[in-house]
Amino acid sequence: MSVSTIFSYRLKDAWGFPLRKVSVSVGGSKSRIRYKIVNEKRHSRQLNDDVICEINAIMEAHPKIWTYDEFSLEVPSGLLDGVMNFFEFATLDGKSVHFFASNIGEVRDPDAHFSLSLSDRLNEENADREVIPIKAMEVVKTFDEIAAVLVKAGVPKEYFSLWPK
Repeated sequence: MSVSTIFSYRLKDAWGFPLRKVSVSVGGSKSRIRYKIVNEKRHSRQLNDDVICEINAIMEAHPKIWTYDEFSLEVPSGLLDGVMNFFEFATLDGKSVHFFASNIGEVRDPDAHFSLSLSDRLNEENADREVIPIKAMEVVKTFDEIAAVLVKAGVPKEYFSLWPK
């Protein structure tokens, strides 16, 4: 049986420098999680089948994420600051999706306001319209649920930060 990744998260700074990486793979004789924070050694541990089944069930419980394309979460704002977030979700039956977003952690801030990109606001109808980032919120919710399972399995929670804290 070949090894495949069922969950992956990468956090990079605005210049593309890697800050955090978490990857869960299945196949062969065991399932593993590998995780690393920049300037630290890489960690790896085996995961039991119950954890893998729980991660798969979480992904299956969020069917909307399978309808989004790779750049559904990114609204070009011209803002070249903050962080870049990369997500990969893949079920055991073969569905997979990859996402890229900038500063996606902002969806957790109850005081955050989201607006259209500059080019979209040039249309007078859209000038002051706020955006509710429903797709980004769904991806972060899926990510948070998987992170909670992995933290319960012994992975330190700082590996799942959406910001470089």
